Amino acid sequence: MPKINVAVVGVGAMGKSHARVYSDIDNVNLVAVCDSNAESAKQIGNKYHANIYADYKEMIRKEKIDAVSICVPTKWHKDVAVYFLRNKINVLVEKPIATTLDEAKEMIDESTKNNTKLMVGILKGLIRLL
Repeated sequence: MPKINVAVVGVGAMGKSHARVYSDIDNVNLVAVCDSNAESAKQIGNKYHANIYADYKEMIRKEKIDAVSICVPTKWHKDVAVYFLRNKINVLVEKPIATTLDEAKEMIDESTKNNTKLMVGILKGLIRLL
């Protein structure tokens, strides 16, 4: 089975956990981490031998990513998730999915439109689906 290339956007408390779990899964390559806090990104990226970014849009341009965990503050979930979904990248977003029902619906609609997977908060579930 080919390995799945994953990335983590936001490596605070939850993002660190996502990076750790991905690094422990045999059929997964943690290829990149992204965080606006350069020190946090560097620490986690170096620990798990992943490329380090401060800008997720740059990360998408430079990396081959099959799936991403979005672990940024909830108020940014929709914008970040929609960007990945429009780039045909499967998304796992931390709970809650969004700040409003309309934002959640927009994310779901983008996932459907782009034939991508969108999951909320179940890390190992995404890997099983890919």
